[in-house]
Amino acid sequence: MVVYKTNYIIYPVNTRIVLMIIFYRFLFTTLCLIFTFQSALAQQNDIDDFRLLLSQYTSNGFVDYPQLKTALSEIQLCISDIENANVQALNEEEQIGFYIHAYNAHVIHQIIKHYPVKSVKAIPGFFTNEIKVANNNTSLNDLESMILDQSKNPTIHYLLVCGAKSCPPLIDFDISETNQALEKAEQSILSSETFVRINQDAQSIQLSKIYQWYEKDFGGREELVNKLSSFFNENLATYSISYLPYNWQLNEYSVIAEQGPRYQPTLLFDKGISEFKIFSNYYTQADVLDGSNNKIRHSFFTNTIQYIFGTGKNLNIGPVLRLRSVARHSTASRPYFEGLKFRQASFNEDPEVQYARAGISAYGLQARHEVKRKNKDGFLMIHTFLLPGMKNNEGNDQEGFFDWNGAQYTFQSWFVKDLGLKANIFYDVGITLENLHPDWFTDEAIFLQNTLNNTLILSWFPIKKTTVYGLANISPQMGIFRQAKENNYSFGGFGQIGIGYKYFITDHIEIETLGSLFLNTVEGRDSQTINLGIRYNNL
Repeated sequence: MVVYKTNYIIYPVNTRIVLMIIFYRFLFTTLCLIFTFQSALAQQNDIDDFRLLLSQYTSNGFVDYPQLKTALSEIQLCISDIENANVQALNEEEQIGFYIHAYNAHVIHQIIKHYPVKSVKAIPGFFTNEIKVANNNTSLNDLESMILDQSKNPTIHYLLVCGAKSCPPLIDFDISETNQALEKAEQSILSSETFVRINQDAQSIQLSKIYQWYEKDFGGREELVNKLSSFFNENLATYSISYLPYNWQLNEYSVIAEQGPRYQPTLLFDKGISEFKIFSNYYTQADVLDGSNNKIRHSFFTNTIQYIFGTGKNLNIGPVLRLRSVARHSTASRPYFEGLKFRQASFNEDPEVQYARAGISAYGLQARHEVKRKNKDGFLMIHTFLLPGMKNNEGNDQEGFFDWNGAQYTFQSWFVKDLGLKANIFYDVGITLENLHPDWFTDEAIFLQNTLNNTLILSWFPIKKTTVYGLANISPQMGIFRQAKENNYSFGGFGQIGIGYKYFITDHIEIETLGSLFLNTVEGRDSQTINLGIRYNNL
């Protein structure tokens, strides 16, 4: 028997009870420690899964996005772990390391979901879209600020990788060695001419724009210069400072990247990105008249001029202008390219030409937005609305058909599917409503044409900057002739096959040519197109 003494009363206590209390306290403490260790280890394993996956698809800090996209389901599992992680069991250094890896993981996840893409700036809301980390909703911008606030260390910017070539390279590190990784990254960044260039002869310093954007984080310009002076063991206080251009192209290495830029039709531009395009289409058809060998040729030379820009809100928008030249003539009397001449000729004015017209046939607006599908590639939806550019577009007793008198609306859905590294398939499905006019609601005679567009394009990328593609199109049509509020219907359509070629002159300028033959439902009609295009964007 022993006694247990308090400040007030002495109680007799059995020795076995005392030992049991001590044992259970020890057991409870041990279990708590084990739980804490396992919880911390779980978060470590979550990040280690991401690190292991990434190590298979990176080289020298660059990412093989085409191959990594084949592991999208594995990436999504890693992201799910990061979203639901509990970081309370991690110490401060480990938490900082976890959040850095979480930032880089979400960057890569967003790129993979939109790939192929040339730049993160082409992904709407890339830095402001909502993401989830450790059960908290945030964004890349907010997560970056949070990491910096928590660490109070500007070298954090050396490990956060935004997906651009001018970003720091991806560095693998264990979250328990985050401070050591930051020190190594600082040495590497300051020694790299990608980020710091010292010209002693010109007494100038060229810096990455990272130092301009985050100057306050680095303690201001004077503090930064002092840091550089210490690192290079040279007084740089009197040196001038300028900033290097920032390359926003994707930080990728792959067979695709080595082939140079590719046009991505389903790409939605982010704010600040725009595209200017001119596409010239020469369509000509020849019809037999009255069983004679002579044919009447009807040619349309249509130049579509378009500018479209990103708004940063899942919307691209811009004006469209249609400049057209039309000619109708006998094949025996005038050349094949009579429609290129941009001239005016009324009926019977030129004995060899039935009529010719030129001018702005339509103008309007195009809008694009992306429809996202969970865990799947999204697709682009395009709306184009055009108004007539001239009076009597459909012609009268003096002039022939030029375009429609009413408005035109086209709805399209665009899908792209990669077929390995050197090919993809593109599908465009939509509907065009032509000649939308107020006369539809009156007793006036009017014709409305509806076309269901189905286009399939198979693209092949044989060498750098080059695309060869084949095109097939089937477009059934329904016409509605309305007079005195009574409708008469007609059905027809056309098919089209063609082959095209695209080439990037520079990373921003692409030229294109396409030739196609039409399979018509009109007996005896012979028709084809020749197309030329040029496209510029500032991606």
